[in-house]
Amino acid sequence: MPLALDNQDMLGSYRSKVLRVKLGITTLWTAREVISVKKIITHVKYIEWNNDNDIALLLLFKPIKLSMLKTPICLPPVGNFSIKDWTTCFVIGWSTTGEIRHPEVLQKVEMELVEWKRCKKQIWSLTKNMLCAGYEEGGRNACMGDSGGPLVCKTLKNYFWYQVGIVSWGIGCTERGVPAAYALVSNYVNWIETETAKAGKPYVRKAQLRNKDKM
Repeated sequence: MPLALDNQDMLGSYRSKVLRVKLGITTLWTAREVISVKKIITHVKYIEWNNDNDIALLLLFKPIKLSMLKTPICLPPVGNFSIKDWTTCFVIGWSTTGEIRHPEVLQKVEMELVEWKRCKKQIWSLTKNMLCAGYEEGGRNACMGDSGGPLVCKTLKNYFWYQVGIVSWGIGCTERGVPAAYALVSNYVNWIETETAKAGKPYVRKAQLRNKDKM
């Protein structure tokens, strides 16, 4: 049922009150740290029928204390995205697998990025805010339970890990010749900067670049 903007705000407020973020875990039912969510920031131009602008931010009640199991990941640069700039990509999540319906251990699988024009021929509702990954022969990809999870890659230049995509949707899970669609994070870095600044917890791209230079 379509919701008016005020009702959507109330629904988001309710969800934030019951949502919890578990940190530093690789086993599903073990949580070293749990933080409540203060606010869910959704993209105002999200389109439900094709999942365009399928991205949201979580504002937590307190900062995350970083450790060996809790480290930040880089965001990709703003601008034209080319799959030729990236290597060694993985999708990570808790999804159903062929052998285990609900795995307790965090799963990962190496992925191949797919050229946008080629993917568009297979997924007609694909937009420029989406990225595709998968294998022509099928058999490996994100599935139910992975939604909202990261697609991470390294670059050919510095080998840092970047989150290039967010698991969004697909036709089946591992269908032959049909890659899965991911939200293209590079299209939203400016949006992330704007929304985090509004929330009083700004993500600053230049600070990320400075931190990388120190590493």
